[in-house]
Amino acid sequence: MSRWKGRALPMALAACLMLCQPAYALAVPTEEPVLQSSGQQGEPDAIETHFPADPGAESPTGPEAEPEQPTEPEADRKNQEEPEEPDNSLRIQSNAALESPGVSEETDTVSTEEDLAEWIKQHQETGGTVSLSDHVTITRDMGIYGIVGEITIDTGRFGLVFDGGMLPTYNVFITGEGINVPVVNVKRGDGGYPYAPSWNSTLMQMNVTATGRDGRGGTALRISAADTKDFRMDGLLWQGALRSYGEGAVGLWLDVPMEAWCYKVEVSGDNSIAVYAPNGADLLYCKLTAQGNGASAAAGNDLLLDSCAASPAPAGVQSVNRRAMEESFSRLYLPLEQHSSLFDPLAMLNSPNVFLIDEDGSVISRSFPVYWDEFYEIDTGNLGTTLVSGTVDPDLYGLGIFDDVSITITVEVRDPALPCPASAKLPYGKRKPAPGMRF
Repeated sequence: MSRWKGRALPMALAACLMLCQPAYALAVPTEEPVLQSSGQQGEPDAIETHFPADPGAESPTGPEAEPEQPTEPEADRKNQEEPEEPDNSLRIQSNAALESPGVSEETDTVSTEEDLAEWIKQHQETGGTVSLSDHVTITRDMGIYGIVGEITIDTGRFGLVFDGGMLPTYNVFITGEGINVPVVNVKRGDGGYPYAPSWNSTLMQMNVTATGRDGRGGTALRISAADTKDFRMDGLLWQGALRSYGEGAVGLWLDVPMEAWCYKVEVSGDNSIAVYAPNGADLLYCKLTAQGNGASAAAGNDLLLDSCAASPAPAGVQSVNRRAMEESFSRLYLPLEQHSSLFDPLAMLNSPNVFLIDEDGSVISRSFPVYWDEFYEIDTGNLGTTLVSGTVDPDLYGLGIFDDVSITITVEVRDPALPCPASAKLPYGKRKPAPGMRF
């Protein structure tokens, strides 16, 4: 009996092992196909439904970045350990959606002037893109300066209206369809303050693009009221660009007779127009480009292009081409007393008067900003003459005015015992015409 018991225990253990082995063998294949199904079908479906909505998925770097996401391998291991595959699959898709840069854009939407100003303040260093969910009217100066990051304002099917205020211009790019309304419509550019600069000084610095819709072009910038303040050329800090694309696109629309200074406008599309002025306008120092069948650089009634670069040359538009006279600079003369302590002797000549002559020989005089070179090397302790070269603002080249002109000024350090015109330092913000200009 004891002998049977000694054999029965090993036999019972062997029988248990034999019975458990098929169960284990059956359990492993049932779990492994689930993982294969999840890894080969479920996960790609979740990724596929997410990444086509992500603009980055279409770029070459999109597929390469996908395997590097740490959440996917961890989710695979969880699927092997936990049978709750549907919940994990949803969690993977949710994590991928949170990591997508496109999803966060839903929160970067504004519908009021206050919200837009606050968003720009919060992103003036980092930059970013904000979209409009309604038309937004700007009624005041936002007072935001020193924008470092590149900011894009996407108006979509809506538009911005300037009625007493404007947006910052440096590092700010405005884009929208411009179909139903212009991307930017200017009713009034300032709050009516007497010392506010010309609207033109700010508007010509803006970067506005009308993308159009379904091949139809829109309007980038429309000015509905004329600015009564004079435009100062020394306020030419930088030049933006107005762009519009699509059939019938318009870059700059001028509703009322006015002067438009130093705009850069580019349009592309059949019958597109860079500048449209149905009631007349004078364009000065503008660069206008139009591409497409029937496209025109300028169109309207009683339209004058004064020293503008227009391609193609518009028909039925009066054009005047001027160039700077060499005598404006070759005879420009600045006398300084020896040991003069004037910190910046050429500051008074940063915007000298320049004589312009047209094809008919008519001469006019206008001031232009000039950047002088090497004036810090003038040693007022040594008597003698120094010839200083300079350039006008880069945005003024390509108009035929200064392209072939050498800009120079003669600076002479004179003996104090000799008669010498006084070189008094001028008050801030005021500059007199170039002294010594003679013909």
